[in-house]
Amino acid sequence: MRPPPRARLGTGCKMTCHSEANGRGICLLPNGEADSSLRSVAWRAQLRLSAKYRRLNAWRLNHNKIVVALARELSGFVWAIGQSVQPQ
Repeated sequence: MRPPPRARLGTGCKMTCHSEANGRGICLLPNGEADSSLRSVAWRAQLRLSAKYRRLNAWRLNHNKIVVALARELSGFVWAIGQSVQPQ
């Protein structure tokens, strides 16, 4: 059974907490090719979310509250990627 989308966003946000180097190997299209525009949006998201995590963590906010804030912002990046992909 797959977790609901909200839990998957939370898991994705927890991965951004660790480092900016985790952004490699993402944004593969269904045929296995990497699109440079998708990769650039994903890399900007990685940098922005990891910086936001460090900033919120410095304020000593609750970890769950930080993850929820990052998940909200991540959903915006997912939407941007969805808008840039052309349907086939």
